[in-house]
Amino acid sequence: MFARPVVVAAVLFLSSSSFGFAASSAIGTVSTRGEIRVGGYSVKGTATLFDNTAVETNEFAATLRLDKGTEIKLGAGSSGTLFHDRLVLSRGVSELTTNTPFQLVANGLNIQPGAPGTSGTVAVSQENTVEVAALTGELRVTNNQGAVLARVSPGAAVSLSAVPGAAAPSFSDIGLVSLENGHFYLSSSQTGVKYEITGNGISHYVGQKVIIAGKLLNGTEDQPILVQVTSIETNGGKKGLTTLDKILIGTTAAAIGAGIGYAVSSSSR
Repeated sequence: MFARPVVVAAVLFLSSSSFGFAASSAIGTVSTRGEIRVGGYSVKGTATLFDNTAVETNEFAATLRLDKGTEIKLGAGSSGTLFHDRLVLSRGVSELTTNTPFQLVANGLNIQPGAPGTSGTVAVSQENTVEVAALTGELRVTNNQGAVLARVSPGAAVSLSAVPGAAAPSFSDIGLVSLENGHFYLSSSQTGVKYEITGNGISHYVGQKVIIAGKLLNGTEDQPILVQVTSIETNGGKKGLTTLDKILIGTTAAAIGAGIGYAVSSSSR
């Protein structure tokens, strides 16, 4: 998953106003021990950061310090675009420490801190797999509709892989079944998320840890992801299924039409 605890960083820096950014408002500073590219220009040492700027590192990492206590480190061989409230990471690894609602965006996923002082790493591989690990505090992973795909606790990591061609987003997971106000839920032991589940025979499994498979129906910021269960059994019925097995989680409504899902795997660090 995360190869090494590289202090990667989401970096963007702009040099001085001589690069033509005088009309933009500065949002922070960036520093590097070598040379990086900012907004298409080569930059060495320390520079000023501006909104909506592309940053690319080669041999050297860079550290971005924004106003209000947000620090982002962009690892060597990484690139992304920095905005005042987010970093869109296109490749490589970044490390975020923030006291504000700043977020990282990678491969259509939003990674947000759960509380001030949260820190964690986000990496995008050549295969477009997004790896998220929490160092302090909780990181929340959502899709573009705001549906929570994973909650990553300190010491844990989750890997999400884009799955093109998934006409109907499929879902499989392990968790505890509960009944609340007439609705059934699965509290995932892998992603830390509670999903609403519907289907035949679920009532027989309330209070038990199960393995389920099904289809994603919807999910928004205000509504839990709803899963139409097609199979369910008590945990242990499928030999070899562990928390390192991949879960196909799809991105719900918008992604159904696009035929895109996310394979999610989790582990402890």
